[in-house]
Amino acid sequence: MSSNIIAQEIKESFKRYDSRIAIKFSILLGKSATEIQSDLVTALEDHAPSILTTKNWMRTISKGLFDMSDYSRFKRPLTACGDAQVAAVQQYLAEDRGKSCEEIAEDVLISKSSVHRLLLHKLDENIMFSRWISHLLTPDKKKDYKRRFSRQFIQRFQREQNGLLDRIVNLVETWVSLWNSGTKSQSAEWGDRYELDQRNHVESRIL
Repeated sequence: MSSNIIAQEIKESFKRYDSRIAIKFSILLGKSATEIQSDLVTALEDHAPSILTTKNWMRTISKGLFDMSDYSRFKRPLTACGDAQVAAVQQYLAEDRGKSCEEIAEDVLISKSSVHRLLLHKLDENIMFSRWISHLLTPDKKKDYKRRFSRQFIQRFQREQNGLLDRIVNLVETWVSLWNSGTKSQSAEWGDRYELDQRNHVESRIL
């Protein structure tokens, strides 16, 4: 068996617990969250935890909670959804709308049912297949999304510089809506009600 195949199998075998142990060990080496995340991404690639997950576990360890198992962390899950929890869930959702309630609950330290109630009733999010998306884009939400994506773009540009600009394509386009049912797996994502109605349409460009 080649070394590349073995390396890939090791990456795929990494569980959440293994990543937490790696984070715990890296803290002993005096590494920062950015350095730890860089090491995890280099070693695990797509199997690495998010930077927010890494930072949360660093905070957990800094509070003296050294047992990395789920059981020790969730003996008494919180059920309250205060402003801090709402903000934390919003941040996780902005990073990855494909996260499950269980994954968010693990990092925010509240119960899975609380995450679900918070998403549906406080953040006005709706489920469509496997992603969370906004239930209704009000004018205020549109402004908020524009600000958020602008900040994300600036942060990405600061990291990638001209390499990012080289990948931007600016074209004058005409869009034509076409019907495409696709497969269930191909269309699996979260969407709002309008997006749900339009889910089986694809937009075709005429340049």
